Amino acid sequence: MMKNKIIGIVLCLAMLFSFAACGGKQTSETTADTAQTTAEENKVLDFEVKEYGYMIDNGFLFVSVILHNPNKDTAIELPSFRMTASAKDGSVLGTSDQTLSVIYPEQDFAYAGQAFEVKGEIAEFTLEPIPTKEYNYVKVADMEHPAFKQLKADKIKWVEDELFPKYTGLIINENDYDISNAIVTVLYRDADGKLAGGDSTFVDSLAAGKKTPFELNANDAAKGKTYEIYANNWI
Repeated sequence: MMKNKIIGIVLCLAMLFSFAACGGKQTSETTADTAQTTAEENKVLDFEVKEYGYMIDNGFLFVSVILHNPNKDTAIELPSFRMTASAKDGSVLGTSDQTLSVIYPEQDFAYAGQAFEVKGEIAEFTLEPIPTKEYNYVKVADMEHPAFKQLKADKIKWVEDELFPKYTGLIINENDYDISNAIVTVLYRDADGKLAGGDSTFVDSLAAGKKTPFELNANDAAKGKTYEIYANNWI
């Protein structure tokens, strides 16, 4: 009888240790999953090229591009990209790099302008991100202005002129601080809705909560094209 009791106690202890071991494993796996999720959430991502396009005007290539910062609390300073136009045989007709200012978290940055002269027919055009350096990722909490409301363009008007057609309008700064410099960009779209070149200009001294006038010269190929106007902070 005593022997049976001892065997029963041993079996019970074995079961308890087994359950404890299973429970420990479950906790370990849960902790690992949580750590992985946290690491993924805290991972800093490079900017994305949402769309881009180009057009040729008087032998020069004009590019347009919209970049996006997918991070939630990290700004990307000095984002850069490389533009290359190639001929049918693969030879390079022209290439250049462009560096912009800063893209705040979960916001876009639109840019357009003259890239380089092109002599020959373009068979392929590419616009590729240049990997961002680690020191160009900045937590917005550490910036002078942690929050930034994107600038808005208003009262846009096309001004017809035989020599110098242009766009005029107002840039609205809804932030509670002054902005020293901003870049105003016009993006053109072709009949299929694809980006097709554009141009940019700079505007100084945008007072907090105010509207600042601008004018932006258009290139010869702009007339009759669908266009969009953007404005971004230029630190």
